[in-house]
Amino acid sequence: MSEAFGVMRRIHEMLVLIREARRLPLSAQQLHEATRLEASLGDGVDWTQEALQQFQTGPLAGEVAAFLKSLKPLAEQAGLKK
Repeated sequence: MSEAFGVMRRIHEMLVLIREARRLPLSAQQLHEATRLEASLGDGVDWTQEALQQFQTGPLAGEVAAFLKSLKPLAEQAGLKK
């Protein structure tokens, strides 16, 4: 059960970062990707034990990381630090 809480914490942290990224001047494509990723992680998802296991082994976490990394130049232009 503690493993499930750890995974849910990771998902929550990703959601927070995606939502904060919306404050940047995103392009239409970036906004679409943020929306897609948020929907894949958000409130409408039924996070069963099986879904959490699929999250751990599937590509979604990597997609979120790649998206956030792609925003680094925008964040730097906005004066945000690491």
